[in-house]
Amino acid sequence: MKNPKKILIVIQRSNGDVFLSSSLVKNLYDYYKSPEIDLLVNDDTFGTAKMIPCISKLHKFSYKKKSKNQFQQEKSIFKSIFRKYDLSISLTSSDRSVFYALIASKKSIAPIEKKIHKSWWKKLFLTYYYYYDQNRHILIHNLEPLKLLGIAYDNIMFSPLISESTLNHIRVKFQIPEDTNFLIFHPSAQYEYKLYPKNQRHELIKLLSSLGILILITGGSN
Repeated sequence: MKNPKKILIVIQRSNGDVFLSSSLVKNLYDYYKSPEIDLLVNDDTFGTAKMIPCISKLHKFSYKKKSKNQFQQEKSIFKSIFRKYDLSISLTSSDRSVFYALIASKKSIAPIEKKIHKSWWKKLFLTYYYYYDQNRHILIHNLEPLKLLGIAYDNIMFSPLISESTLNHIRVKFQIPEDTNFLIFHPSAQYEYKLYPKNQRHELIKLLSSLGILILITGGSN
C-alpha cells in the first residue's frame, strides 16, 4: 500500500496492553516517515496512552457513557473517525473494536477469533486479519500487523514519554533531590493471574535495592 498519511490504532484493553503498543506505533511512524497516528482507547487507559511517543490525537470510549447514553457516544465516535484515515488497526478482536477499524478506513487490520461463528463477517470485510492467540506475549501479538504490512522490526520496547513536569511533581511529592535517580516499581495488576509471584517480588526488590537507587513502590487501594 502507499504510505498512509493518517493511521488509527484501536486498543480497547487494559493499561498494560495500551502501553505495550508503543513498538507498533514507533515502527509505523518510522517506516511510513512520520504519519499522523491517532489512538482510540478506553477512558480508564487515557493516562497511559498519553505516554506513547508519536501520537497525534486520542479518541476516548467510556463504558460509563455507554450505560447512560450509548447512542450519543457511538454517534460522536463515528463522526470523529469515519473514513478519516488511510489505515486502521485494531489490536483487539471484540466486535466493537473491529467495527471501529472498519469504518475508520478502507484499509483495515485486526485479530479475529478462531471460532467461525464469531469471525466470519470480520474475515469478509477486513483487508488483513490474523488469529488471536492467548499463548503469545501481548508485545509479540501487537507487532503482528507489521508482518502483514511487510515491515521488518526488532522485538524491542520503546521508552514512554515522561514530561519534566511529571518528574518534578514526583520529586516534590517525595522530597527527592534533583540530582538523585529513582525508579518506580509497580507490582500490582488489574487481574489476579497477572500478579507477580510474592516470593519473586520480594527477591526482585532486594536485588533492585542493591543498585543503590531510590525505589518508589506504587499501588492502589484495591
